Amino acid sequence: MSARWPDAPAAREIVALTACQQAPPIARDTDGVLYLVHLVRVAANGGTPGPFLCGVDRFGPDATSWSIGGGVSGPAVRQGPCPGCVTRWRRDYPGITEVRGSVGAAELMAARG
Repeated sequence: MSARWPDAPAAREIVALTACQQAPPIARDTDGVLYLVHLVRVAANGGTPGPFLCGVDRFGPDATSWSIGGGVSGPAVRQGPCPGCVTRWRRDYPGITEVRGSVGAAELMAARG
């Protein structure tokens, strides 16, 4: 829980995690375009409450755009898992071993190990 999200569900109420691609891209280089992919909690009611797992407030006044479960993909697009989200996933949600989402989920799973 946090001051901004006092109603954030406890870990035991989270049924899944889903990938959330953040825009704009964080890098453009010869390997393509790199987007940062975060994790968002999925509650039993299907909602995705609160900030990214790393603590970035996706609804804050300076927040960039984001896409739950989907996003930009293609041969010149890379998905970069957020290290803070992966660390918190390992620590706080060890029983959840898969990530939902068509964009970034595989990269997050690989980062978790």
